[in-house]
Amino acid sequence: MFIFYVIALYTLQFFVYKLPGGKSSHHLLPNAATDWSAVETIDDQNKPMYSTMNIYIGSQNKPNTNIVAYSNYPPHFKFELPMSPGKGVIMAEDNNKGFWLVHTAKYFPNLALAIGDLFSNEKITKEAAAFLCMSYSDVNLRAIAKIIDYEQPIVFFAQKSATVQAFYDSSEIQKLVNGLHKYQPTASASGDGIATLTPPGTVKIFASAPVGYSSDIYLNYIVKIMKKSFQVYTPGTTTTVLRRSCVGTLKVENVLGPITVKDTEIPIGQDGARWSVPKSDPDFVCLSNTGRTANDAKYGATVACVLSKEAAAFSIYLAVAFFVYKLPGGKSSHYLKPGDADWEALADIDAAQQPIHSTMNTYFNSGNKDNANIILYSNYPPHFKFELPMSPGKGVIMAEDANKGFWLVHTAKYFPNLAGAIGDLFSNEKTKKDAAAFLCMTYSDVNLRAIAKIIDYEQPIVFFAQRSAAQATQAFYDSSEIQTLVNGLHKYQPTASTSGDGITTFTPPGPVKIFASAPVAYSSDIYSNYVVKILQKSFQVYTPGTTATVLKKSCVGTLKVENVLGPITVKDTEIPIGQDSARWSVPKSDSDFICLSNTGRTANDAKYGATVACVLSKEAATLFRNMIKKENLDACPFFVYKLPGGKSSHYLKPGEADWAALADIDAQQQPIHSTMDKYFASGNKDHANIVAYSNYPPHFKFELPMSPGKGVIMAETANKGFWLVHTAKYFPNLAGTTATLFSNEKTTKDAAAFLCMSYSDVNLRAIAKIIDYEQPIIYFTQRSASQPVQSFYDSPEIQKLVNGLQKYQPIAATSGDGVRTLTQPGTVKIFASAPVAYSSDIYSNYVVKILKKSLQVYTPGTTTTVLRKLCVGSLKVENVLGPITVKDTKIPIKQDSARWSVPKSDPDFVCLSNTGRTV
Repeated sequence: MFIFYVIALYTLQFFVYKLPGGKSSHHLLPNAATDWSAVETIDDQNKPMYSTMNIYIGSQNKPNTNIVAYSNYPPHFKFELPMSPGKGVIMAEDNNKGFWLVHTAKYFPNLALAIGDLFSNEKITKEAAAFLCMSYSDVNLRAIAKIIDYEQPIVFFAQKSATVQAFYDSSEIQKLVNGLHKYQPTASASGDGIATLTPPGTVKIFASAPVGYSSDIYLNYIVKIMKKSFQVYTPGTTTTVLRRSCVGTLKVENVLGPITVKDTEIPIGQDGARWSVPKSDPDFVCLSNTGRTANDAKYGATVACVLSKEAAAFSIYLAVAFFVYKLPGGKSSHYLKPGDADWEALADIDAAQQPIHSTMNTYFNSGNKDNANIILYSNYPPHFKFELPMSPGKGVIMAEDANKGFWLVHTAKYFPNLAGAIGDLFSNEKTKKDAAAFLCMTYSDVNLRAIAKIIDYEQPIVFFAQRSAAQATQAFYDSSEIQTLVNGLHKYQPTASTSGDGITTFTPPGPVKIFASAPVAYSSDIYSNYVVKILQKSFQVYTPGTTATVLKKSCVGTLKVENVLGPITVKDTEIPIGQDSARWSVPKSDSDFICLSNTGRTANDAKYGATVACVLSKEAATLFRNMIKKENLDACPFFVYKLPGGKSSHYLKPGEADWAALADIDAQQQPIHSTMDKYFASGNKDHANIVAYSNYPPHFKFELPMSPGKGVIMAETANKGFWLVHTAKYFPNLAGTTATLFSNEKTTKDAAAFLCMSYSDVNLRAIAKIIDYEQPIIYFTQRSASQPVQSFYDSPEIQKLVNGLQKYQPIAATSGDGVRTLTQPGTVKIFASAPVAYSSDIYSNYVVKILKKSLQVYTPGTTTTVLRKLCVGSLKVENVLGPITVKDTKIPIKQDSARWSVPKSDPDFVCLSNTGRTV
């Protein structure tokens, strides 16, 4: 059983746990009981959630309340945004107090609804969710706002009180609502001064900013500041949740689920709550939207901890490799262990206490050598006098216990000679001459067999194999995977393989990716053909040589392969190009993987099978990346136009030969004003059907890294409406007025383009169907209150756009000839493509092919930031890089959000988009 602790507005606090699949819930009040309440409906009158939210919803003076609501799954959204997962509400009506409601519910709260409808949506009722409410003074609420701003939460609703405006106007609330800050340091914790108005009083709030690397808030901040080991609830398995941390005195253990609240078990896949408790102290319980998955570690996070002996006392829980670089010309080496930030000091590789000695000595010093299962493979084994022109893979698989062993990948010649002694491993000149790398990882026997199956693709040369003499461990050697590796010779189709997510090491680093390719009759580069495509990351590959001896870098598309040619420096020693047998690689844009192989990127390498072993280690990858220098890297090289830095604009109407004179975009008689004022000045706003979409909606303080489409579909009469395509951030705020449409700095800062076209309702529905391919972010919808025009909103096209999340096949669509504007220009072509897991340029893949015309595409940038022009064949795509001049105003490259294109050889079409030609 697990229990939390919580509060109701101004007088008490509460903790509510809503059960999955409905509105049933339990609550806990401070000091009221040591167990959850009986099961109840979460929105029943007199229950904590109802009483709290009704203070606002049932108020006759709603405008008098200061509100900030944030969530990465706001009302009206049809999917969860892949950003800060924080969810909460700050609300203050009085001068000196208010509440902070932290929760984990999707689609909550829709403050436009009645109190009885707050939990009516299936997205809210489907999963379990937790709610922690605490009352605070206004001073402390502002302090809380300052802390949670670190997380960069998605503020989807904000309201300034008509009466107590000082709170909303405070610097802390303004930064939370409107600012976007990069904090240093990247995390914050509340001070001792922050306390609730009523018991429990003591609170600790932790927040971390999103960073460019994986950052676990529990391991990196909470345990260090609280000075306590923590048990963190993240529903999942050991393969989906970050590994527990058992090093040192401050540990982080995982509670994987399922859990039981009162008498109800909550299945792993049906709980949105993430909570944690100190392992050795029952007085704190913490709630968050952030658990301990790899995805959680990518974003900012907030964790709210409240002092509650009763709540935390009911918690439940489920309790718990090295890299060596040998330098050339001897036995000197450096090693790196998980978590270390630098190489260890220079030492002989076979000295006692060094990792290679300790590992191999488990065999050499054993009294029962014959009890070990062993497979050794190398194209330069001991006693051979030359390197075999075959698979270059080298490694050791050794397993003595029934359920575990190790895989030592290395690049050393003449290694290991198991007929010698531990002191003779590095005595041969062939072993000492070149630099070499060693990567050792421990695995379960199941994973070792899976590894054997993968590396068999390479057709490695097995020069030594031993079946354990202990009957209990012979099953490992007799398995089909080991037997195929030792005795088989297979021709695989397809010709390459990759390890699945289930292969992890026993101890940190954990996640591993292994790539293997079979020898083929043609040249096949494992990096460009497999590794970058499967990891979806550009790579920098170390192959000592020159541009003449190494395969050309691959710079086409988004997934690139660059060459690190050498020489490199390991700690303080430079390794000359001709004296290194190691071949390693790192992702260009992600510091978490380091890969070791015997295969580089030469023409000779591409002839044979290959294995590349990649292990997750931020510290190791950072050290290897530091070896890459510019000296050793072969790197890859009506239409309205609003001007930047204000509201000045030009417009162009059909049939006109030039832009209109300069004017403010929101001035009366200007097209945008006239169009939008039909809605704002209407006496019946609720009679309009509206769908507004944007990846930078009003109230958001950053652009969402998803579909960049921006537009408004509006239809009020039964048979017509308009579609306004635009590129402006923070536009339009339909809660404002016509005069405030361009009042926000985010809207006025950059240049932007607006293309408005009127259509019949039939064509508007057809347009909705097409643009749904893009999966636009719908941030505002309204169904007309006028019955005669409700059929438009209720049509399957609009409903899919608003509520559906489709995976389309084929992955792109184009409007038919029947889609035309009601007035000039008439002819329209609309192209839309769905998001895919690979790089897909809509211009080269679809637009030019369907229009049968070469295009010139405006993407402000340089040849290094924009995709290469396409000059092959008759249908070409050329880049317009900027700067451009609109009428008499030059628009700098970095100040234009518009993306437009024109056919090269035909002056009759102009196209507008939010999508240019960048990666």
